[in-house]
Amino acid sequence: MLKLKRVMQPMIIRTKSGSRYEIDDHGICKKYDSAGNAIDAFKVFFMKAVPNTVTQLGDVWDYPNGDPQVGMLLYIGGKDGWWLSTEVVSIESDLNDK
Repeated sequence: MLKLKRVMQPMIIRTKSGSRYEIDDHGICKKYDSAGNAIDAFKVFFMKAVPNTVTQLGDVWDYPNGDPQVGMLLYIGGKDGWWLSTEVVSIESDLNDK
């Protein structure tokens, strides 16, 4: 059986704290802190946009998987890594056009 690879839309997500999440078209996320230091890298399995009222990790599961949204928190999970961000302030997703 042929297994197709999932191709993601490349994007850069920036948060209120200054963190940056760079996701390539193969779903590999590289997370950087506000100083530009690489913090983590992992294969993305899912993302969730959650309101900033979420303070308990268990509450994240009440929200559907989906694309990040400006003004919301980002919960991003994958193989050997997951993060709950501060508020998303910008999303660049037309990276293939540059």
